[in-house]
Amino acid sequence: MGQHLVYWLLVRYGLRFALSLITWQVYKWKGLSDDEVGLIAGPEIDIPTEKLRVRGGWAIYTIDSLGRKLPHMNNWAGLNAWAQAVTTTSWAAFQFDSMNSTIDVVVCLLLLRTVNFWVNVLHWLSVVRTADGYARRANKIFAATGSILGMGVTVPLCSGVLGMLFAEGRADRVAFEHALMTIVVNPAGYGDALAEVVGVLGKLRFQVYGMGETNTKSVEGMVAMFLGSTVLSLSDAWAIGGWPWLMLVGLLSTIAETWSPRAFENVFIPFFASLGCAIALALQPGLVD
Repeated sequence: MGQHLVYWLLVRYGLRFALSLITWQVYKWKGLSDDEVGLIAGPEIDIPTEKLRVRGGWAIYTIDSLGRKLPHMNNWAGLNAWAQAVTTTSWAAFQFDSMNSTIDVVVCLLLLRTVNFWVNVLHWLSVVRTADGYARRANKIFAATGSILGMGVTVPLCSGVLGMLFAEGRADRVAFEHALMTIVVNPAGYGDALAEVVGVLGKLRFQVYGMGETNTKSVEGMVAMFLGSTVLSLSDAWAIGGWPWLMLVGLLSTIAETWSPRAFENVFIPFFASLGCAIALALQPGLVD
């Protein structure tokens, strides 16, 4: 398992470095100097957040979202698939999932105060959100911690409980549990990512609670969250009784993504998705039998 974890980390950080270099070029294209890019990626608490946002416009919003959410999809949906492929027990999968984000948190803490331009650009630039201002690095660390709790604790715990309650005695138990886990993971893996990528350009905005200087979400992002939580799980909807029940999972996941504190939605989304699965299965006893 250790060898596969190393391979996964190479993929993870290779993607981050590539996105950071692309982000740097986008900032330069928008007229930001290397000093300003270094300020965004650096450890300084006070930065001219509003000035940088105005100068960067839609490009900064978009590249900030893509730089954080493409790896997010990779680290949730991709990691889930990888863990299931290279592990044979739920405990091993739990270890694999947890170690991935734990290593990232440790690396972030080790590099928290670094002032080297290239280290900051490669490691931090694509994963900090300019609009978070003074809390941009802290928000990244809190989000990674949320991923540890979400992917490493909430997902295996909730999936395990669903398996104990509803999979016992099924001839297709393995396929059933795999489908349930996919339904639980996809809202956090794809829905949450699409919510931000689409939502940053949304016009119907409202204030939410979170860490950072600017915390808003949009109705358009909520729609994207719902679609990402449901459409990509349609092939597994049979496990909970079909697509109408998947709509319930999508609704609860969207509520969790929208109103849970920013950086901690990774904990709440899979829990609410699991709750939707449990309600669907509990109301269809014949499906479980």
